[in-house]
Amino acid sequence: MGSGVPAFEYTGRDGIGIPVRGVLEADDETRARARLRERGLYITSLRPKARRGPFPWLQRRPTLDDVAAFTFHLTGLLASGIPLLRGLEVLREQTESRQLQEAIADLQASIESGHSLSAGLARHPALFSPLYLGVVRVGEVAGVLDQSLARLSDYLERELALQQKIRMMLVYPTFVAALAAVVAGIFVTFVVPVFDRVYRTAGVPLPLPTVVLVAISHLVRRFWPLLLATAAAGAWALTRPRVRTRLREAAGHLLFRIPRVGSVARTIQVTRFVWTFGAMQASGVPVLSALDVAREATSDPQMRAAIGHLRDGINRGRRLSEAMRTVTLFPPMVHRMVAMGEEAGRLDALLQRASDLLERETDFAIRRLVTLAEPLLTLALGGVVALILLALYLPIFGLQRLLMRSEG
Repeated sequence: MGSGVPAFEYTGRDGIGIPVRGVLEADDETRARARLRERGLYITSLRPKARRGPFPWLQRRPTLDDVAAFTFHLTGLLASGIPLLRGLEVLREQTESRQLQEAIADLQASIESGHSLSAGLARHPALFSPLYLGVVRVGEVAGVLDQSLARLSDYLERELALQQKIRMMLVYPTFVAALAAVVAGIFVTFVVPVFDRVYRTAGVPLPLPTVVLVAISHLVRRFWPLLLATAAAGAWALTRPRVRTRLREAAGHLLFRIPRVGSVARTIQVTRFVWTFGAMQASGVPVLSALDVAREATSDPQMRAAIGHLRDGINRGRRLSEAMRTVTLFPPMVHRMVAMGEEAGRLDALLQRASDLLERETDFAIRRLVTLAEPLLTLALGGVVALILLALYLPIFGLQRLLMRSEG
């Protein structure tokens, strides 16, 4: 896609009557119909695909949902006996993300040139993580690519569920912060100037809180075009992957320092590591390689240091459970489950069981945080409004004194 060749959207049925739909590139409509007939499809609708806008940065970028859907459908196609190249072609025509379409087309070209699927995936690090590449590579070597993709699909589904929980934890704080900003903006732009004119006309001396509020109001009203341009530039910057990555890392560092929130964030990091490591163990990835991939997949410095400590311990001949006991980041339940898995020779199953227990603990912790945050944030919003009102009405006491003096 993106080569300049016209694209056509089609709907129809395959040879056994199953409805199909997708996008096909062809020089014209006649050739598009011919190619679809060669595939044994009965076409009921064929029309030119609408062109994308001229601004690529406004186009929808692939999300984890897109990658998860791609993995899920590719797993199903391979399990049904469809060849890899044919499965990729079907997925390329059906996905709506232009960037993912181009990535799949590149995968097809790479495989047709004799490279492996993992080598093609490595050309798109923004879409496919080191964990993804590691599990696919092991599946190719062992000849069980469909099983490896099935584990990846399960992992991505859990990752999406985890992200949804994190969003749930952040929805209410974000809403309250936005509401506080709107309320403060209305006061600063429209209410404060009215009080300022009244006080200046009356010659009332302004206390420090009122002076600060009036100064902020003057700055906002005078430089609002610059502030608006700055906000627009910030919104544009958020579309840049590098900026989003750095902001995400900075936000993560901040969250880890907030009481209660930091402990939940740490539990989420441990849950992600345990599940990731267990999935790679189930796929046959060696322990040290799995630790390396898990270390690359996390952005938390403390977790990276903990994984490095585990790797050093194993290199010195210690068991994984023994190395975990010396890292305070891992709760006792985790290294006990790992020890039982090592004794029973079922480390992958016990790691997945540990991740299930950690995930349940994370659910309870997030619910407690949300329950606690709602009244606290409501009080914070009320505090912002109260401070603004206090700064506005403090000069009234000075005005009363002036009126009493004039009457006396």
